[in-house]
Amino acid sequence: MKTKLIDFLLEYKNLGSLYHIVDFEKLFYILKNNVISSKNFSNISLTRNKMLSGYLGDSPASIFKLEIDGDKLSNNYKIIPYVYKSNTDIYFNDEREEQVKTYMIKNASKYIKKIIIIKSRLERLRKETAWFTTDGGYFESGRKNIPELLKEIITLIKERNIELYIQEKSVIKKDDDYINFILNHPIKKIHHAYAYYIRGHEEMEKSKYRSFKEVSIPLNKKNKKIYELVVGYNYENLYLMKEKPINHPNINTKDVIGDRYMQLNIFDFVYDNKDIIKETDDEILVKTAKLKHIFYVD
Repeated sequence: MKTKLIDFLLEYKNLGSLYHIVDFEKLFYILKNNVISSKNFSNISLTRNKMLSGYLGDSPASIFKLEIDGDKLSNNYKIIPYVYKSNTDIYFNDEREEQVKTYMIKNASKYIKKIIIIKSRLERLRKETAWFTTDGGYFESGRKNIPELLKEIITLIKERNIELYIQEKSVIKKDDDYINFILNHPIKKIHHAYAYYIRGHEEMEKSKYRSFKEVSIPLNKKNKKIYELVVGYNYENLYLMKEKPINHPNINTKDVIGDRYMQLNIFDFVYDNKDIIKETDDEILVKTAKLKHIFYVD
């Protein structure tokens, strides 16, 4: 009995608070299942660094930080320090890592003292990404915006009797005004319109040797060919269909220059209302539109 007591005292640590940074999907998993899991790894990494805002290889959507009672956790799980230092352009903080020697912490709400939103990271998503638009950000194989996700998160947090905090620079505090600002943030409407293009090749002009260059040829003859196809690039003076087409039209081989036919694609463009030059019920002419995505037609 004495030996067991000594072993217990050696295992127990006065760790205080530990922290665990997660993205939306990981936080939903934790709250819904009441477990913290490393899934593909045998250890769960935590940090003693209260101000750590990210780690090497994390997701841009990792805006949440769990504050965990390290003393309680060490009663039931073996925790050992692991020396590792971030070496990226974004984060220079010592991670002060503690590894929990398990792939799953059960009854997670028993150990989570609070959930913290890292404001600087959320603001980056708000200002620089699609998370606050009708396109949304990537979540569970779909697209959602942050206000609707945060509403669901708050409901789950209340069910687990956990408090939600905000980290602003070096201060962690309750900030209901900021949370309400995010919950009620207007969602920007992203306008999509579409065009058919055949991706093929045409013979290069003024070439000493017979050679070809790739070209995207529009089925709508009012549009120009595209020689440099770049997703995310703006293209000018486009006639686009408002609705995404379901069935592609019959392809006339005369529309393809040469015999090196590649594939018919639907080009998905996004545009602002201010760029509309003229409009009908089915079609719009826009001054400029950004190529958002390419759908390959079978």
